[in-house]
Amino acid sequence: MKSEEIIKTAIICVTIIIGIMMINNKFSTSLNYSSTEKHQLQTLNVQWKWEVSITPDLANLKIGFSATRPTSKEAQDSVNLKVAEAQALLKNFSIKTEDIKTENMSINTDYDYESGKWRKINWYTANYSMHIIFRNLDNKSVKELEKLINQLTNIETVNIESIDYDVQDKAKIFTQARELAMKKAKQKAEELAKLWEVEIWKPVIISEENGLEPFFFWNNYSQSNTANSWEEWQSTENSNISLWQLKISVYVNVSYQIK
Repeated sequence: MKSEEIIKTAIICVTIIIGIMMINNKFSTSLNYSSTEKHQLQTLNVQWKWEVSITPDLANLKIGFSATRPTSKEAQDSVNLKVAEAQALLKNFSIKTEDIKTENMSINTDYDYESGKWRKINWYTANYSMHIIFRNLDNKSVKELEKLINQLTNIETVNIESIDYDVQDKAKIFTQARELAMKKAKQKAEELAKLWEVEIWKPVIISEENGLEPFFFWNNYSQSNTANSWEEWQSTENSNISLWQLKISVYVNVSYQIK
């Protein structure tokens, strides 16, 4: 009985210690031991998260139009007029043709069901979504983007669906962040190995998580859902579109073999 109680007590202590480590350390470190019939393997596990803030150089503007009419042709014609108006407006801005894309076109039918036996068509609703890309952003072009939005909201039934910012060459930035994260993880492993009086060898397991956190997202601003349109929006604290910072993060988890 004494040996069983000792084992139970040891398990409880280890569990408590692990819980304390997980609470107090954002990136944990552990020393693992595993064995097979042929050999034994000890590993030192380290984690590191590297974050870098960058200025976005690309903006994605998404707008939409819709019209509900008695016939599908009338609905589509009404939407086409608004799309043509927007396309004519875009010619006044330095946006390449290939950066103006059609994302969606659809016509939906509204039915009236009578007595559950047959249905009658009430209306047709035509929808159109457009994706506009602003490249090589700087403070000047951001003002142009704000000017474009201002003018677009003068088009009846326009819907500014969203604006978000991005980076054109993310791969290069992620590569740099990954290299720095691995460098820091190895440095941490070497320091811990020295404290534990062991020697680290090559990594046996490497895993990574990464992400890009946008700083600004503007959802569902439209002419139809505000009394004073763009002027009212400008009076709020979010009136100016500013280039803040995007946060790119790379999290690495590395297991080093030790001796």
